[in-house]
Amino acid sequence: MKRIIKMIIEWPNIWQSVVIILSSLTVLIGAVLLLFGIFKQVKAKEISFQQTLGRVTIPIAAIEKELQHRLMSQVNLQTVQVNLKIFAKQRNANLKIFATSLDQDYEALGQQVLAIAVAYLQKSLNVNLKQPKIQVKPVQKEKDVSVV
Repeated sequence: MKRIIKMIIEWPNIWQSVVIILSSLTVLIGAVLLLFGIFKQVKAKEISFQQTLGRVTIPIAAIEKELQHRLMSQVNLQTVQVNLKIFAKQRNANLKIFATSLDQDYEALGQQVLAIAVAYLQKSLNVNLKQPKIQVKPVQKEKDVSVV
């Protein structure tokens, strides 16, 4: 403790510079965090529609489940996992679909999955897809094909 006090007394300019640098760094980090908080897109947990009879609200989890069931019934897939993130203000969405199939034509399956997802989300729910990512894998995991 005495050594620290002695150092502060002997070199006040150095300690003053250290305090100024540390406080400037703290202010800079705080400003960056504040800007991230202000400009970060807010993810919606549900979608609302205004109809003539009233307001309809659909949770995102229900939309994911519905899209999963549509894909399982319309395309020859073994498993389907749908991950949908909808942003509140512009109704933009990020869509990721991971599926497995026994068929060998994975590119065609990926195109079918993309067409069904776009038809359901954009035409039925009025949600704009930014960049949908569809990945169809074989059940044995021999070969990966991604359609972006």
